[in-house]
Amino acid sequence: MLKEISQHDLFYRQKAYAICRDKFEADDLVQEMYLKLHRYDQTKLKQIVEKGVVKFICIRIINQIFLDGKRKKTVEYPNENINIFADFSKDIDKIDTIKHIRSFFDELYWFDSRLFDEYVSNDVTMRQLSDETGIPLRTIWAAINRAKNKLKEITKHECFK
Repeated sequence: MLKEISQHDLFYRQKAYAICRDKFEADDLVQEMYLKLHRYDQTKLKQIVEKGVVKFICIRIINQIFLDGKRKKTVEYPNENINIFADFSKDIDKIDTIKHIRSFFDELYWFDSRLFDEYVSNDVTMRQLSDETGIPLRTIWAAINRAKNKLKEITKHECFK
């Protein structure tokens, strides 16, 4: 099966290059695609070839591998302020700072503030929060990002300098 699929190797490499814009990374993506296809169930692979959707499936695999690689790179946020926000009951010395941080969050829409509080205080992922509340993941992501941006503004405030 893989011999039939590899007949279009140049096509896959061109599509991988169009996705990532780096020749070496494109070669790696295509190689990973072949490895993934090698691990597929042979009957499933045969059905893919018979249906004539091999190119579509291969490009989809390449795209997914590329996106999975990009998701692993995370953006760091100022964890110190998030921890102060979350552990306000434990640190008596920082009560004024905590009240100051909370006052900035009073300017946020109540929905954003509440979701961010749930996200930080309960140490859950956005997906878990979405599953528990029934709120779409995209909405939760946007609300938490607005709160994080507000938190970034707080770090620029003179009380943190």
